[in-house]
Amino acid sequence: VRVENKGTINAPFPLAGMKDSAIVELRWFEGFEGEKALSFPKGDYDKIVIDPNHKTLEINRKNNN
Repeated sequence: VRVENKGTINAPFPLAGMKDSAIVELRWFEGFEGEKALSFPKGDYDKIVIDPNHKTLEINRKNNN
């Protein structure tokens, strides 16, 4: 999964594989600058979402899918 940090804070964040609006797989990743490819388990997901439970401070959640 390719993720880009568009902000200035390198904070840890959760990434989830979702199926029918339910979390199937959830993994936490260390913060980083810029763009990065992350290893995420293959699975039957409808979508991949950053912080689906809104546990981190986030200004723009519209770009987390």
